[in-house]
Amino acid sequence: MSDQKKEVLVTIPGPMERECTSKNLRIAVQSVRVANTYDLHVIGNRAVAKPAEFRQVGLYETIDSPLMTINGTEAQGLMDELWRVGVRPTSGEGSVGQIGATERHLADMRALVAHFSNAELK
Repeated sequence: MSDQKKEVLVTIPGPMERECTSKNLRIAVQSVRVANTYDLHVIGNRAVAKPAEFRQVGLYETIDSPLMTINGTEAQGLMDELWRVGVRPTSGEGSVGQIGATERHLADMRALVAHFSNAELK
């Protein structure tokens, strides 16, 4: 047997347009429209994340470890994947890019109003 590492190909069931890929994790989100749910797949270096296990905790028990820790690139990839399948923030606030575009649009509209009405806007 060769000492070379063999690449493991992990197949995610169902149609996957693309996955978020970072050095450590691949994160893929799949929309299950019939059940109105989302399947989250996390694939690491030759490993696949198993379903989370829930256990009962005491009223004052300290929770000492998270479900998982991901880096900024992986977190951004998760957000991008959720956005791709249609999940949006509940606050209704736009992203920084959207706010900037809206501000530029409003400035343009103010300039047009000022130009065509000969009014000076403050």
